[in-house]
Amino acid sequence: MTGPPPGYDLHPDEDSAARFTAAILANPAWVVAYDIETPRSATQEMDEEELGDVDIISIQFSVAKGTGCFWPWREPYVEFSRTILQSSNWKVGHNNWRFDDSLLRAHGCILGGEIHDTRWLWHHLQPDLPAGLQFIASFYGFPHPWKHLSDSD
Repeated sequence: MTGPPPGYDLHPDEDSAARFTAAILANPAWVVAYDIETPRSATQEMDEEELGDVDIISIQFSVAKGTGCFWPWREPYVEFSRTILQSSNWKVGHNNWRFDDSLLRAHGCILGGEIHDTRWLWHHLQPDLPAGLQFIASFYGFPHPWKHLSDSD
């Protein structure tokens, strides 16, 4: 890989993360996509009954095609994450109803706004097909597999 395209911030400093958070709060009509990574994210799809004592490693947000902000799950970024997740903005994730949301709540997050789960949307559209994010993304133009890159890129 040659690095992220413009619009993606993979290593925001505290000021950049604060500006990103403030922009979301100032734009309540924006839809915020989010996804967390855990020690097991790279190897399996997980459901809430499998949560146990799972750590969050990182979280990603996006507010439009071609945008993204990734940061580690540590302060001060945890507080930025909580602020974004508590906002009134609509939220969207994949398998978030059964995994991400439960784990985020276990880590003290309050989830505000209307929340949608693309895994369940896909299930209603294609109930007989697999529902993993990488599989589904391949139908919508995502250019390559990525799960195997989670520890390196």
